[in-house]
Amino acid sequence: MPKFLTTTGCSYHIESIIINSKKKLVLVTPYLQLSKNFIDRLSDADKRGVKITLIYGKNELNEKQQNILYSLDNIEVFFCENLHAKCYHNEEEMVLTSMNLYEFSEKNNREMGLLLQNNNQNFDDAVTEIQSIKNSSELIISSTKSLNNFEDLIKMDSSHTEKGNFHFPSLYRVLKEKYPNYNIDFKDEKIRINNFPFSEIDFIITHRVEVVVAHQVLYNKIQNMFEKVFWKLPGRYFWNYNLNIYEDRSFSVEFNEAGLIKKVNKQIEIIDAFYKNIKPSERKLKQTPVW
Repeated sequence: MPKFLTTTGCSYHIESIIINSKKKLVLVTPYLQLSKNFIDRLSDADKRGVKITLIYGKNELNEKQQNILYSLDNIEVFFCENLHAKCYHNEEEMVLTSMNLYEFSEKNNREMGLLLQNNNQNFDDAVTEIQSIKNSSELIISSTKSLNNFEDLIKMDSSHTEKGNFHFPSLYRVLKEKYPNYNIDFKDEKIRINNFPFSEIDFIITHRVEVVVAHQVLYNKIQNMFEKVFWKLPGRYFWNYNLNIYEDRSFSVEFNEAGLIKKVNKQIEIIDAFYKNIKPSERKLKQTPVW
């Protein structure tokens, strides 16, 4: 039977849902401003391997919030422009409430909600509606897991014996696992990721990482954005219409298992750095018209 919750009860049970999540955690909140306590709880859930789905919709994530969410290994973040629902659940419990995941709400607002157990039709109906909201939302952040989660995918391949490309099969397997929502091809000794991290940008990976941008306006905006941060990113950046990213001059590997791991790790580091710096600005970059 549903349990009525006041403001304190809503906050307590939302935190409890995060703490007690085992495999799945879903957070639906129009306004998002995570308190330190909730950040710590999300981080703990992430370290346990819980798959976190966060849907928000009323304001842009600030840089601090973006960095926090991008640091998690098992999260997907969606933007739903007309979102007004607030709902939080794990495998066993759900809170339907008026409370946002907004620090101000916890401290200042009068809220109410209902606690549901996963043993009735109301719980199932809410999960179905959340899935519908997710399906109509825009993916903002897709989990970029650490390389340690893919050790079993990194192994020598007898069909690739040249030092320049011996890492391609392993790199391709890892990219497919890390970025399952993207179209990734491996042929003609090239790995290609289309529309990455969003439409009008493609990645072509050979002896370098080539970022192919569809038009000059978008290219200029990306270049201006990266001028502020590229010096602290892994690799060397060369801007000549398409952006080419090379490994550091001092980088070298041996043709063995250790060298393979090092090579894959370096290229994943370069790709992840670009993704994490450019993806949060997708909506702003797309606002520029093509000339």
